[in-house]
Amino acid sequence: MAGWEVVQEKAFTSWVNGVLEKCGRDPSDMVKDISEDFDSGVRLIHFLEDVSGKVLKQRYDEFPKSRIQQIQNVHLALNFVETLGFARKALSVGAEDFVDHNKKLILGFLWTLYRRYRIAVISEGDKSSEEGLLAWCKRTTEDYEGVNIAHFKTSFRDGAAFMAITHSFNPDTFSYSEKLKELDAKGRLALAFEVAERDMKVPKLLDIDEIIKGHVDERSLVLYTSLCYHAFKAREEREELLRQQAELAGKYAGLEGNLKNEKLSREELIRQKEELERYKASLAEDISKQDKTLGDLNSQNALLTEENTKLKSELEELRTKYQELVEKYDTTTSSLDSKVSDQEKQLEERAEEINHLNKNLGEAKDKLRMTEAELIQTQDTKVAISKDLETTRRRAEAESQALLVLRQQLDQHVLDIHKWVKLEDPEATVTDFGTEIKPSLLEDLIKEYAKLGDKAFDTNLQYLRGKLETETSEIHKLLAQKEEDAKKRAAKAAAAAAANATTTSS
Repeated sequence: MAGWEVVQEKAFTSWVNGVLEKCGRDPSDMVKDISEDFDSGVRLIHFLEDVSGKVLKQRYDEFPKSRIQQIQNVHLALNFVETLGFARKALSVGAEDFVDHNKKLILGFLWTLYRRYRIAVISEGDKSSEEGLLAWCKRTTEDYEGVNIAHFKTSFRDGAAFMAITHSFNPDTFSYSEKLKELDAKGRLALAFEVAERDMKVPKLLDIDEIIKGHVDERSLVLYTSLCYHAFKAREEREELLRQQAELAGKYAGLEGNLKNEKLSREELIRQKEELERYKASLAEDISKQDKTLGDLNSQNALLTEENTKLKSELEELRTKYQELVEKYDTTTSSLDSKVSDQEKQLEERAEEINHLNKNLGEAKDKLRMTEAELIQTQDTKVAISKDLETTRRRAEAESQALLVLRQQLDQHVLDIHKWVKLEDPEATVTDFGTEIKPSLLEDLIKEYAKLGDKAFDTNLQYLRGKLETETSEIHKLLAQKEEDAKKRAAKAAAAAAANATTTSS
């Protein structure tokens, strides 16, 4: 028997039994000889159902007694494999091969299944299958001295790679650095396979001497290494299950504590139940009242429904009007846009005019400031002239009053002279006085005023007033004397007349 057949037979036997055992199959279903125990087709069907997680729907003979029944069972099994996505040609095996115990073809069939369910599922980074498995080996041993994994065929000969993988699984088993120095390739491989079988449950499939010489089939190396990979994954799954179990245990303990607390609070719950019963009765009464209220509300609801219908009708009319307004708005907006465009042009023209007017306004403001300055100066001059005019007016009023007094005095003086004249010449008339005497007096006064020269008006007026008063006083004296003389002459004349009358009468 070839070495690779031995390796695969051991590996596949372990794999098949592991799957059947995991799914709870009867111990009688376990495989002892991989080339003979599938001949009935029953174990093969059981294994295919367990490894795929699906069930064969066709009926098969669970206790075949003839070759034809066995071939029929295996044929159903192979058809079932096709439904799992395997090409029939790729399987390279027929039903008769299982019945006739063709080990080579059976191992090839199992290798195809193993690659699908145990190697193709391996993923490391962006790599999968055999490349992913090789990448996993590199990552697992990257920190170990003396290990440089590049290929399955050449990188495992000195035993350092397998020893590093087993040490990574359980670092407490041995000292890697010491064993690397103490042991040769054969000793390293022996130690690695022993630890793998004991701690990782990976059977000793490979021959140490053939590994060192490089005679081991690459498929066998891949197969053994994949078993190591799944040992790591199984431990991770087991640790996850333990973690979940511990978490569930904690939750269970918490539930037990809650249950204990619930038992302690049972009386409280009974009391709360009684309160709830009372509250329920109260609610029932309230519900009865609300039912009555609900009847009233239903009648109101009918009225509201009718009102709602009217409102819907009005709403529809409003929507129609709204649509008309929208259309009118669109038309008006279009017209306004046109007008706005025209007005914008007019505004631009007006803006130019305003700029021009602002320029003229600036010049006008400058002229206005100059005019205001001249006006202020003119107002100052006007105020000064007004003051002079006021002074002159007041002075003229005073002079007018003085002249009026002087005229009154002059008129009195003239009257006095007139009286004097009458006393001198009773035949004199007022006309003669007004046309002859009075002008002569005025002329004399004017001549007298001219003699005074450029003296102040008040001074000249005082002078004339004094002179008139003096003349008037003298005239009064003369008039008084003349009146006295006139009285005397009148008395003499009366006496003479009386005497003449007496003489005449005698």
